Amino acid sequence: YAMPYTRDLNDIGRVNYLNGYLEYLLRAV
Repeated sequence: YAMPYTRDLNDIGRVNYLNGYLEYLLRAV
């Protein structure tokens, strides 16, 4: 029961990390 929930949280964290990285690249240019 908890495993799909934690996997969804991990996916959300990964998406947030990628968005933050792209934002960092845009600011660095």
